[in-house]
Amino acid sequence: MVATPERRTSLFSWPLAAAVLVVFGVFTLRMMAYTDGHRAAPLDDTYIHLQYARQIARGDYFRYQPGDPPTTGATSWLYIHLLALPALFRIDGQNLLTAAAVMNLVFLYLCLYYLRRLATDLFGREAGIATVVLCLSSGAFLWGAFSQMEIALFSFLIVLCAWYTHLFLKGQGSLARVMLGATLLCLARPEGAVLSLLLAGLLAIQITCLRGEKHRIAPNSIRLRLLLLPLAAYVFQVALNWLLTGETASAGLLAKSEFYRPSFTWTAAVAASIHHFGHILMYLLGLSPERFRYLPPGMLLLFLAGLAPGFSRARLRGFLGSVKPWLLGGTLFAVASIATLFSYDGNNWRYFMPLFPLLFLGGVGGALKLGQYFPRRARRISLGLIVLLIASNASQWGNWMNTFGRDCGTHYKKQMQLARWIRNNLPEDARIAVNDAGILPYFSRRNCFDLIGLTTRGTTLPYRTGYGSLAEYLERLAPEERFDYYCVFPKWFPSFQALGLFGERLVRINDPYTKRRHTKAVFRACWDWAGSGDESKLAQAWPDWRIQDRLDVADLESEAAHGYQSLPGATQQKPYDLQARMIYHAWGKDWLDWNVLDGGRVHEGGERFVLRDLQPGHPARLVMRTGNPGADSNSYTAAVEIAIAGIPRGTWQLDPQPYRWSEVKIDLPGEWVTASQMKFQIRRVESSEPSRYTSFHYWILQPDLSEPNTSHSS
Repeated sequence: MVATPERRTSLFSWPLAAAVLVVFGVFTLRMMAYTDGHRAAPLDDTYIHLQYARQIARGDYFRYQPGDPPTTGATSWLYIHLLALPALFRIDGQNLLTAAAVMNLVFLYLCLYYLRRLATDLFGREAGIATVVLCLSSGAFLWGAFSQMEIALFSFLIVLCAWYTHLFLKGQGSLARVMLGATLLCLARPEGAVLSLLLAGLLAIQITCLRGEKHRIAPNSIRLRLLLLPLAAYVFQVALNWLLTGETASAGLLAKSEFYRPSFTWTAAVAASIHHFGHILMYLLGLSPERFRYLPPGMLLLFLAGLAPGFSRARLRGFLGSVKPWLLGGTLFAVASIATLFSYDGNNWRYFMPLFPLLFLGGVGGALKLGQYFPRRARRISLGLIVLLIASNASQWGNWMNTFGRDCGTHYKKQMQLARWIRNNLPEDARIAVNDAGILPYFSRRNCFDLIGLTTRGTTLPYRTGYGSLAEYLERLAPEERFDYYCVFPKWFPSFQALGLFGERLVRINDPYTKRRHTKAVFRACWDWAGSGDESKLAQAWPDWRIQDRLDVADLESEAAHGYQSLPGATQQKPYDLQARMIYHAWGKDWLDWNVLDGGRVHEGGERFVLRDLQPGHPARLVMRTGNPGADSNSYTAAVEIAIAGIPRGTWQLDPQPYRWSEVKIDLPGEWVTASQMKFQIRRVESSEPSRYTSFHYWILQPDLSEPNTSHSS
């Protein structure tokens, strides 16, 4: 079939432009009421995009700060490159934020413009108007669109792809234009890759398999090659991530995905994702704990009703040859991909906001379809449902307007003020550890170390594992890589504060809109604890024995080097928090001068690891550091069975006293040491009483063969 050209229409609509400007003006005025007339964004992540854009414009491609190695903390490749365009003209600071606001205002207008045309073509003129009004009455959607994140861009590209696909399947557009939009969509967000690849797959089926004069399109090779453009864009991003960082996934996915957990198992990741998906379905139904603050009640049902095919063969065929399979399947697949994130509901459920235009489009279609079941009152019923949807949105509009202003005020009166204090009071060469990597580096112009790992390499997985693992990672930093200060929420790092990693507090700032636990403070960083847990205290009594190898539990690098695995028990225990300030109990007495800080794990099952660099045929001693950080003397009393190379070799009785470190040993005869490495398995012995044990460190020692008079006695 020869494609007929799309009828040209003006890209500008005065009523729509005026409506977009009015709602933007109202939200902006509310923002300034909370920020004392200053510009700000409601999310710290907004400034991560601005920082990357500024660095790209300066020639430091994906280097978050001058001299840093490349990182991929911005999840939208396309958006940061668009922001880099005004940055090329030396637009910086608050002015770059203003440029982002203008850019997103244009994207919002274009999103609504094409949404109205798509809804009109699918369901009629009234549907086009109603869908736009639903978007403009949704305070949640406007919060996202005005956040200066990539939400407005992503929404626009989703709607644009739907519109181009609709025209192409009608024979009024080109496949090249569809695939160009899909390629940009793939570069806009990780969920965009899911949407664009699904679109290419569905179009391949529609082009090659559908029959009928209206939908038959010759499957020539050029068109089929165009369908590979989204896949090429996806491969490009994966390859770029690998070239820049050695990881195929972006830092955002490493920090948030259930499938990148430190102790990853497919079953646990899938189970968590399914649990998230169930919660999300309630959210899409407007039945989340927040009631209908985000979406009107029943929105998902109306969406499905509006896009689902009819039962007749003709309607099913019409459905398969339209854009509706992608609108329906793409939304559900995008939701499923978001469900793989443990932070799927973070920042006011912002990951779902780009899907709101499609939800409203399908919802309006569903209202119109339901009305058709009552022929005499179809118009009244459909109009009544649409009015109820708009009223539900509008009832929350003021709440969202205040939320937007308050969120902006929070960041301006806390984060920006801290950035200003740092810039005025700390040395220019100071390095500062932060847990929010957006505003502080952007405005303070100081080198920042991201404890969360979005913009600093290496900290993502240790942070996700636990504070103990994060401290173990920091302990490994070379002296020249260590930072001088912390600027964090102290409540986020309770053990760091309690155990003295935070030194003198220099300043503390909170904003008037959040609770005291969200106070942020600047501390000097202390490093005198580093290395305090490396040595075995028990081994000090054996001067003729030498440590051949050691495993530092909860240190992810040490665990990886020793093939460490945590074996499941009745429940999957999380790694332990950082432990210190416990008394060291050895040789029947407490050693108050042994101040050890160490991270570890708690076990109901057990653990498996390999120790190396052994001298075969010579006796060895395996030493374990355990501990009881609580007050109950029975909490960590357990018997553990030791197996070497799969052969049971004995039992340890672990009985650390409350608030005490404890070290225990087992002697390994020379005939057990058959190779330079030994595979150990430590497993808790099942008992009638519930028990668990902790492990913090393992050492394996052998006689020092360089000493001729070495004693092998215990």
